[in-house]
Amino acid sequence: DHRKIVVIDGKIGYTGGINIGDEYINEKKRFGHWNDAAIRLEGDAVWSLTVLFLENWRFETHEKTDYQKYYVNYQSKKPEGLYIPFGDLPLDSNLVSKNIYLSLIGAAKKRLYIATPYLILDNELVTALTLAASSGVDVNIVIPGIPDKKMVYMVTESYVPDLLSAGVKVYKYNPGFIHSKIIVCDDEAAMIGTSNLDYRSLYLHFENNVFLYNTQTIDDMVTYFKETIKDSSLVSAKEIKKRNIFYRALQTILRAFSPLL
Repeated sequence: DHRKIVVIDGKIGYTGGINIGDEYINEKKRFGHWNDAAIRLEGDAVWSLTVLFLENWRFETHEKTDYQKYYVNYQSKKPEGLYIPFGDLPLDSNLVSKNIYLSLIGAAKKRLYIATPYLILDNELVTALTLAASSGVDVNIVIPGIPDKKMVYMVTESYVPDLLSAGVKVYKYNPGFIHSKIIVCDDEAAMIGTSNLDYRSLYLHFENNVFLYNTQTIDDMVTYFKETIKDSSLVSAKEIKKRNIFYRALQTILRAFSPLL
């Protein structure tokens, strides 16, 4: 279970990449500066987070729960745009998070921003990203500059050459580790939550995210990306080619086990 949910009095909800730990607020420096993101929700959207939490609670405790007693009819202000929280789970074939990633990548006409701590892609996602970049979309992906898992990072780097050759821009966050899980399409639609752009999140984990369309929050996300990219270095093909043959051989071996990483 990789979900992160906080609900306060049924009126306010939070979700995103942030766990409960000192490193998430940079009280403890484990991998340089920890860069993370979450979203605050108010109003009807919070009910979806409440239900996701109660489902987890019922699964763990086997308690029968009347969900309706936790429902709060609360509107903080006039809604603007769409905020749709949803859960994703490995118990059926509905790969909701992956399909939203694919839909946003495929729908982009001008620009894509993606932040992910791990970049372990299946063929569909590689094809979608390379086609988007080849068709003229400005595709920007931010990954950590300092890894938390070295083997996973080696596999992440193994995908970079193909992406670069198609015109995708890959940035390494210089101050440390980026843990955000965000995609923004054409500054109009976005997803934020707990799903990394890797095999485990998209196929094996219980996750939760929020889909957004035409909201002020998306403008804030774009600003977040612009500021993060200022602190990042653009990865070049020359940099990747500097890796020695033994490093690249190990990458090839590890990539074969990428669904387990």
